[in-house]
Amino acid sequence: MMPPCTITHMNLDQIADALEAEFSGLGSIRRCKLLGSGFNSIAVETNNGLVFRVGRTSYANYSKEARLLPQLATKVPVPIPSPRWFVESSDMFPHGAIGYEKIDGLTLTHAADPHDQLANDLANFLRALHAFPVVEATSLGVPRARPVASWLAPLRDEAMPVLGDLTTAAEIARIDAWWSEVLGDTELEGYAPALCHYDFWMENLLVDGTGTRLAGVLDFEDALIGDPAQDFATLMDLGEPFVADVERAYVAAGGAFDRGYAHRRRRHWELRPLGGLSYGIRQNDRDEVVDYVAKLRRGPVLSESP
Repeated sequence: MMPPCTITHMNLDQIADALEAEFSGLGSIRRCKLLGSGFNSIAVETNNGLVFRVGRTSYANYSKEARLLPQLATKVPVPIPSPRWFVESSDMFPHGAIGYEKIDGLTLTHAADPHDQLANDLANFLRALHAFPVVEATSLGVPRARPVASWLAPLRDEAMPVLGDLTTAAEIARIDAWWSEVLGDTELEGYAPALCHYDFWMENLLVDGTGTRLAGVLDFEDALIGDPAQDFATLMDLGEPFVADVERAYVAAGGAFDRGYAHRRRRHWELRPLGGLSYGIRQNDRDEVVDYVAKLRRGPVLSESP
């Protein structure tokens, strides 16, 4: 038996060895190449067209995806991961691993020039996702999103001393005022719950070779029963005019927005950098914290333009 491993310190050959040992019948998967590294997982591709996500921390919980994705795949209009290999925890993968056949497509990037067809495809996907029955999602183990104040207040206590060392006095005053405003924002919980992706942004969206059609959606690790406005807020890096196109197509596909939607979408866009800030503080990773301070400066909380 191979010894327990710390994924962060394994090279790609060692990960390949561990995958072959963990999943009997997988065969030789040399060589692995790194696809990406997130807060809780790393993703590798094998030489025979398989993708494995391997947990880096205890926050990586693939059991939800193993239950949800086979059911969701029948309801959405583009491919999503179809798990074929899964382990919740083992000697070799203490934080779990999940594998599926690679979905063809290119990652959507900042350099992309979004088109109407892509807006329509994104809208149709989100409409299908949000229409998935909440009762069924609950039965599959998808949790409810926590009230924003329940995680934002403790993070404020952790973050403000750290931010004070990395920002100017004027910036920290603006952040402090914003934080108080958000914690008192009662509108944030005024939504009709739906199954949401909760990380619906460029790196998890695949497009075809022309860049005009959605080819697949990845990484449902953060999926929750929560506020649909969150799934539009994460598209804001593509520009508000494009998000407006997606919203119009969403309504045309049968979706609807309540009166507080626009306000909540704005708030979720403001809140987005705090996930990385929280991770950096938990992991005592100063580089990660510095990176997310830069994102706060570029984002709506500290940038000069709204």
